[in-house]
Amino acid sequence: MKKIIRDESVLHYICQHIVVDFHTLQKHFDISLSTIHRILKSLQPWIKADKNKVIYISFIDYKYKDLAYEQSKNAIAYKATKLIQDGDIICLAGGSTTIALMIPFIILQCQNIFIITNNIYAISLYLTLRDSALAKNITLLIVGGLIQYDSLSLEGEYSLNLIKNFNIDKTFISTESVDKRGFFMNTLTYAYVEKCFLENSHKNYMLANKEKFHRELLFRWSEWKEFDGIITNYTEPLQQREDFEVILSDGPTNFFT
Repeated sequence: MKKIIRDESVLHYICQHIVVDFHTLQKHFDISLSTIHRILKSLQPWIKADKNKVIYISFIDYKYKDLAYEQSKNAIAYKATKLIQDGDIICLAGGSTTIALMIPFIILQCQNIFIITNNIYAISLYLTLRDSALAKNITLLIVGGLIQYDSLSLEGEYSLNLIKNFNIDKTFISTESVDKRGFFMNTLTYAYVEKCFLENSHKNYMLANKEKFHRELLFRWSEWKEFDGIITNYTEPLQQREDFEVILSDGPTNFFT
């Protein structure tokens, strides 16, 4: 009997592995090269394919160095997305884990979601997937302000005044460094908007891969008490209050299973 392969299964596999060559897809799904080409064509714009390999959307414009490292961050973003419920108003702030990785997962897995962010890259990513987003009633609101080119974010007094009027269900945010005292970065320039998001959100979650722990950076911009939980692949015990959630991500290439 001919094996039936759903396009969604192929997308999930590419998503988890980030970069996959055609031979690996043929072998894993036991399908012909012509079937692979048909499926990949149907998966655009979620993927980009060349003559020999295919890459997942979040990494098309991103020059990654360590594939295993990126797969682990991808798994953290997916785990965070599982905390989002139908109808939520959410905020995404920070770097690649919350923006480049979470937005495609939200559009792929959720519906009736209102996303708020001050990140410019989110616009491009959302517009690339706009047909899927609109079909699932997923809306994006960009908080305006002055462009900060190194972080691709919008900051300033206008941003702060606007955020103070928001009623956010959940905020997901990332940081440059984590230790027992809190969360750190090398500059405080971009912390004000993030702090304002936290103050106007009912639940706050930190996303941090294990490489962020115990790095020595200059400024503490936030404390553990400002968060309800952390999504991470760091497995050492975290001494926090009883109601604090430590959510461990699944393996970097098996989180859809």
